[in-house]
Amino acid sequence: MIPTSSEDEIKALVQFAFFRPHLAELLQACRSEALDLLVLKGAALAETVYPRLSLRRFGDLDILVRQSDIVRARALLESLGYAPDLQQWEELTAGRYCQTNFFKHTERGAVVIELHTELINNPLFFKVIRFDDEGVWQRARSVKLAGEEAWVLGVEDQLLHLCLHLACHTLAAPASLRDIHQICLVDRTDWLLLAAIAKRARAKAACFAGLYAARQFLGTAVPEMVLDELAPRFGRGLLQRLTMARVHDEAQSEQLRLPLLLLFLETPAARINALWRIVIPTSRWLITHYYFEAFQESEPSTISRRAYSALLRVHWTSLTHKFIR
Repeated sequence: MIPTSSEDEIKALVQFAFFRPHLAELLQACRSEALDLLVLKGAALAETVYPRLSLRRFGDLDILVRQSDIVRARALLESLGYAPDLQQWEELTAGRYCQTNFFKHTERGAVVIELHTELINNPLFFKVIRFDDEGVWQRARSVKLAGEEAWVLGVEDQLLHLCLHLACHTLAAPASLRDIHQICLVDRTDWLLLAAIAKRARAKAACFAGLYAARQFLGTAVPEMVLDELAPRFGRGLLQRLTMARVHDEAQSEQLRLPLLLLFLETPAARINALWRIVIPTSRWLITHYYFEAFQESEPSTISRRAYSALLRVHWTSLTHKFIR
């Protein structure tokens, strides 16, 4: 959420003050244990690219560790009082898609750390769009966060990550759009490197849409030659029109989500996989999106086959309303 009033800014400052000591504690512990960690999203951006801390709110601490360090990361977080969801942990360590790798503090319940081993965890993009993992760590930058030395993504990886976050939400993530604009204002971007990274990740169309939206709506100084390099070979005009319509009026453009998603995916196999996952989602996805609304109960970790079928019918009805008008 981007603060738009003095009241929002006060809330953002209170939120930052709440998270600051917990972030400092985490960074100190990682340094003590020689555990490599990158701070992501709001916690990484509020102090580095915004003129005032009150302009960037965040509700949890997103961190990235190497897959090989995942067990050490859990041990460190547990030593600080955080506990994982065990089923989610099993999915994470098995290398399967896990949307919410939340570690919640056992005493300070409002403190949540979201642990990532991949920069993309949307099931439709997972293992389809791939970052150059070693390159990400090599290009990382040292900054000061919460008074401590911290590492964050390099400028180009940060921009691509935000563009992909926008794509995962089919452009309905205004905070990420503002983040892109702020990074381009305060940091020097190697545009050719960004284009090369996006190409290797098979994420050129998603990167194009994020940068194009930032330029059109916020006046971000994105060179035309970069957009030319990132634009899809076919369908550039369509992608531009859909991007403009979606960002301009998110509430009235739900039906644009599917065509945008298919444009973001660059291979036929990825598009077929996405369509399959949309029509027949996993039980965890159905639980997350529909269980409480359908049954007015707390969300379980697993459901019966009968409950899965019931939620699937709810999902199909929702799809019909969204996409077939």
